[in-house]
Amino acid sequence: YFTNNVSTTGAGAINCVSSTPLIANNIIVNNTADNAAAVSLKTNSNATLVNNTISNNLHNNETNGAAVFIFSSMPVIINNIIYNNGTPFREISSLPLVSYTCVNGGYSGEGCFDEDPQFIAPSEGQGADFNGLANWHLAETSPCIDAGSYEEQYNDPEDPDNPGHALYPAQGTLRNDIGAFGGGT
Repeated sequence: YFTNNVSTTGAGAINCVSSTPLIANNIIVNNTADNAAAVSLKTNSNATLVNNTISNNLHNNETNGAAVFIFSSMPVIINNIIYNNGTPFREISSLPLVSYTCVNGGYSGEGCFDEDPQFIAPSEGQGADFNGLANWHLAETSPCIDAGSYEEQYNDPEDPDNPGHALYPAQGTLRNDIGAFGGGT
């Protein structure tokens, strides 16, 4: 969990400069920052973001602010929920590869869509003034269930007592659920 952080100089949660981390299965919610409300990827930070829930973050810069600020970097963003953050991406001299992601406002990547992810009980507002430790699990009717990449490496964990089915009943099939609670990592 990266929640309820405040920054006036960097990102609200994760700030990368010249790095290539794997950022996977995180709840990144209710952070407040001037530019990058949740994640900042600068100067060849070719990170891979897989199965994260990035929601209800607040940026204070209407011109350059966004949930994910990308400057001179080429990240891979797959199977994430990026919802209710204002502007989802700010791309400056960057070309992210975004796929199978629920993006508020939409995005033109393979498998991307703009629908309410249907969290069970999210925080009641954006930014650090609201409880980020809310319930970010998906309701059984969520469009994010079984909506992730078809690649087997991203599958939800299999239930050893019920082969062919996901470990958690709300996950549906083994196909990856989008967001922090999906995937095999």
